[in-house]
Amino acid sequence: MGAMRGTVGLIAGLLLLGGCGGSSPQLAPIERDELHSFVERARSAARAGDLPATDAALEALQARVRELRGAGRLQREAADRLLKYSAVTQLRARTTLGSAAPAPAAPVPAAPAPPAATEAETDGEGDD
Repeated sequence: MGAMRGTVGLIAGLLLLGGCGGSSPQLAPIERDELHSFVERARSAARAGDLPATDAALEALQARVRELRGAGRLQREAADRLLKYSAVTQLRARTTLGSAAPAPAAPVPAAPAPPAATEAETDGEGDD
């Protein structure tokens, strides 16, 4: 459970990085709120142990950060920090949440085939 808390803590740290914390004056409040919502979705999913949802939220965050950086709405340094930290967080989530997933069920062996009839058993057939 400590590893899970560490992952949630890393995701929470994304809020403190440039762009989310208000250090990028070009970002409109709605854009800041959007980045916050991606981080919150990732944090909630990580708390629930939902790796696909955590992954999806972090990937959406990364895509949006790239868009904002490309449009000049997010300072390059802030975007780079967010992208680097979110990638590290995503790797940590995949490691901790992926290992927390239940192991796949072992395959059920097929029923053994009935033994083949021996020659002695088949010699007497049809001789009645």
